[in-house]
Amino acid sequence: MTTPVMERKSHEMLRKNNEEYRMRQAAKNALALSQSTSYGYYISKPSKFDNTLIPAIPRRKA
Repeated sequence: MTTPVMERKSHEMLRKNNEEYRMRQAAKNALALSQSTSYGYYISKPSKFDNTLIPAIPRRKA
């Protein structure tokens, strides 16, 4: 038998997992779209400004 407290914790964990999954899927989709429609290079990494895509400038060999 579950208590109301356990039930709330379970719902909260499920909500958090669903939210994290949606964020990961959105980042994957944004990366795939940017790579297919532009000539630049991008990495998918959350930044401190909540940007999911960061343009990467390739280094030139010296």
